[in-house]
Amino acid sequence: MRLFSAVLAVAASLVFTGSVQAAQLFQATFTGTVVPGGFDFDNRFGFGTGFSALDLRAFSLVVIYDPTLGNARTTATFEDRRGGTTVGPNVDSPVLSAALTILGGNTVTLIPDQFGQIRSVTNNGFSVKVQDLNADGGPLYDDLAITASYPASGHLNSTLALTNVTGGANLMLFNNGAQRGSVVMQLGTAKYEILNTAGVPEPTSWALMIVGLGGVGAALRGRRRESAVAA
Repeated sequence: MRLFSAVLAVAASLVFTGSVQAAQLFQATFTGTVVPGGFDFDNRFGFGTGFSALDLRAFSLVVIYDPTLGNARTTATFEDRRGGTTVGPNVDSPVLSAALTILGGNTVTLIPDQFGQIRSVTNNGFSVKVQDLNADGGPLYDDLAITASYPASGHLNSTLALTNVTGGANLMLFNNGAQRGSVVMQLGTAKYEILNTAGVPEPTSWALMIVGLGGVGAALRGRRRESAVAA
């Protein structure tokens, strides 16, 4: 019994002394309507390729971001700007993904592997810039820009639910060096919320957990063998 208790104590200490990497992501969700005049020649959204196929349709635009990534810049009026440089081996985009859904149709998702920036200004609003390398390897990037304005004070890590949002968003889609889509959006609502606040164990912590559990298992097997010999 003493051996079993000792192994349990060691396993517990290994588990709880392992470092935990906090992962707090935020999600911004914008809704509104598509402004007439856009086009989707590759039918990415599923409404056809005509010039009026997307006109006045409702949309949902979801941006997932990490407010801690990148460099913050401060001015007299407060400005919190993250990113703003080309994404590369040593540069992480503060925007993890941006997904535009035209309601009743398909979703187009951008991963900012070329450029990512997010910006929040007190009493002004919120802006995002994302460039996604084309899967076809063309020289131009799928490009998303969002500018939301509202009379509210907030930072990148604020939680807000707003219905009086003004501003817009513009998505440009390219294929083989040619522009194949353009979606201009009028914003109506915006919601900023915490997506994930759970601690995520690092790989070293998982390894320590496995070692500790293995020790517990060995102790249990030893106890069973001792009991069998005694019987």
